[in-house]
Amino acid sequence: MDSRRQIDEKRSQNEIQKYCITHQKGIIQDSSVRHIARKISIQYGNKEEMINNYLKEIKRNLILNITQYEK
Repeated sequence: MDSRRQIDEKRSQNEIQKYCITHQKGIIQDSSVRHIARKISIQYGNKEEMINNYLKEIKRNLILNITQYEK
């Protein structure tokens, strides 16, 4: 069982490393960003506030998911 855990940890580390390399290059291949941008662009009101609200929601979701994975 330990070897399975080590393999899973190694995969996780590799995925994090791939993300960091991609992120450092500034390459974001995420259609959801374009989708949200499209949704915000057609709304009336303060778009910067809408973006900030969306980012707060993303942050909450990330923290929740990280907390669950750490358990």
